[in-house]
Amino acid sequence: MTEGRTGDLNIGSGFIIDAEGLIVTNYHVVATAQAVRVRLKDGRVFPVTGVVGFDAARDLCVLDIDATGLPVLALAEVSPVEVGQKVLTIGSSLRFEHSLSEGLIAGVRETGGIQWLQFSAPISPGNSGGPLVNMLGEVIGVVSFMMPSGQNVNFAVAISEVRLLLAPPAAKMSFTQFADTEAKLNALLSAAREMGLQGRHEATRGILQEALKIRPHSVPALELLGLAYQLSGQSEQAIAIYQQAIQLAPSVKLYIGLAETYENIGRHADAIEVFQQAIAWDPADPVPYYNLGRTSAVVNQCEAGVRYTQQAIQLHYEHLDQAYTNLGLCYRKLGDWQAALSAYQQGLNANPANDRLHYNLGSAYQQLGKHREAITHFERALQLNTRDAESNVGLATVYMQLKEYQTAVPYLEKALQLDPDSIEAHANLGSMELTIAQALVKETPTREEAHQYYSKAVREFQRAIELIFQQDKRKDLLLEIEPLYKQASEGSRSVSR
Repeated sequence: MTEGRTGDLNIGSGFIIDAEGLIVTNYHVVATAQAVRVRLKDGRVFPVTGVVGFDAARDLCVLDIDATGLPVLALAEVSPVEVGQKVLTIGSSLRFEHSLSEGLIAGVRETGGIQWLQFSAPISPGNSGGPLVNMLGEVIGVVSFMMPSGQNVNFAVAISEVRLLLAPPAAKMSFTQFADTEAKLNALLSAAREMGLQGRHEATRGILQEALKIRPHSVPALELLGLAYQLSGQSEQAIAIYQQAIQLAPSVKLYIGLAETYENIGRHADAIEVFQQAIAWDPADPVPYYNLGRTSAVVNQCEAGVRYTQQAIQLHYEHLDQAYTNLGLCYRKLGDWQAALSAYQQGLNANPANDRLHYNLGSAYQQLGKHREAITHFERALQLNTRDAESNVGLATVYMQLKEYQTAVPYLEKALQLDPDSIEAHANLGSMELTIAQALVKETPTREEAHQYYSKAVREFQRAIELIFQQDKRKDLLLEIEPLYKQASEGSRSVSR
């Protein structure tokens, strides 16, 4: 039993490895405790007086109690553990002490030089720190954690790691000394999180550097430090910190932080590789699948993007509207507007107030020639977000297709007011001015007014082309804009003769 500094009581598990009072448990079981008491199966209770050794990365801690003649669990000799062999766990599952469950070894994995045993025996909160034993009753691992997104995907640190912690034996410290050090570390981590929420990344880094002086291999401190570097745009430092933390104790969260940092500097191939590593670490977590689908769409690997996004949806990704938005984007890039339309509609079923989904639905309906439906969704997007420049452009485009130019003009003007550097708004405005100029040439004997519209079209197309190269995006529009720009330039010259 552990008692926190606020008086809260928690239950963990452990096992005796020495008759003179040495007990193995998880580091995370005791890391935030002010005091720990050990209750044996015979009902006797002992306070923990000392800590013989601990390793946060391995999630191990060896405690000492003042007792003698205790029953001991034998540690297995270091030998290969076979996938498929039967194992048992013993622990305080959901506070039911000395609970036993049975399962199989599902895998033997090594990350950062630490060996982990994946097993299928069911565990629950309270099992942490308990023994994983073979059918000879020998301890082969220490139960550490379970994947919350999986079903009986559980991990124990191999008993060989316990032996490494015990040889040579570390200098014993009192539990009070251990608890005070951990409290100081946790206070620094809390302060760093608060600074991070305020966006004070430089202050956050300073606090975390102090934390790492106390515990150089603190994975929580390294994770927060990586995030602080990532959010402040110091990507190379963030990459190095995330890689260090992953070597110590990999997690989906760390892999995602590293991959997102790669994305920030355009290293999409590296990001994809790291997202795949996150999936290998926890195949039941939908978040890496979603991120991998999103990144695949960015690099136009859209068939892969569809597969990964669908997998995230099947695994019940929390933000379904975002997943369906990405799925729709992949279908759009593949030219399947009907499938994109279906994806966006499913996204709206998940979140009817998502303005981007209404915008995307408007775009899909526009491409399918369903102008009134497109107008409905563009207007709904603007109701939800009055500062949406893209939906203003979308409405203007539809009205231009319907040849309702006077209706289109205010939407283009509003779009440029909201976003003066909107490539699409300048391109559409140029297209409309060109269309009007061409109509005037045919319908009126005087060409002065037509020349004005041609000149406006030239200016808008020039601005759109400039923005494409300045922003380094939407280069696909050049294929549409350049012929129109040529027409506008030639038209301007012809009517001015």
